[in-house]
Amino acid sequence: MRDYDHVDFAQKVVKYLQEASQDDDDAVQPVNWFLLETRITKLFKKVPNYNTLLGALEPLEKKVPNKRKSMKKTALQAVMKVPDKIVSQTTTEEDSVEQTMRKIRKLILGYCKERQEPLDLFKLIIHPDDFGRTIRNLLYVSFLVKDGVVKLSKDNRGSLVVQPNRKADQQNEHSSNRTGAQTIISLNMHQWTVC
Repeated sequence: MRDYDHVDFAQKVVKYLQEASQDDDDAVQPVNWFLLETRITKLFKKVPNYNTLLGALEPLEKKVPNKRKSMKKTALQAVMKVPDKIVSQTTTEEDSVEQTMRKIRKLILGYCKERQEPLDLFKLIIHPDDFGRTIRNLLYVSFLVKDGVVKLSKDNRGSLVVQPNRKADQQNEHSSNRTGAQTIISLNMHQWTVC
């Protein structure tokens, strides 16, 4: 590829315009630059004129910042109003968790009394539409197992089942100084969709 030479290009443009502007007589005439303008302006897009409806905009007034005077707190200013009753959000959350755990316990008790067999863990905890609720249900059941209210075991097919713990078993577990054994159950999104 050759290098661009601007002098050579300008000479070629002048030569082209001279040839285009000559009449049938071979008289030398000045270069007609208007020919170049009409042919080249077709190649460039025209920018539309921009006019505002109201003319030039006036600048906005600058706001002068007011300096605040430092105020010293006096005993009168420091008087604070104490609310009459303090309601903690954590207590309402704890109450709702306890209520949910009671509902799950009643559900397990009712199922086991009616069917005379333990309840399948995954039938209890799986929510068909919400994976988060499934995990929350598993957490609530784990609290019940930890507290000794329900017992987690395997049935003859090898699947996990939940059944209520008898009061005698609960008292034996609390009276013995055994360390709490915990089981970790892995449940991911793919396994949840298969269930």
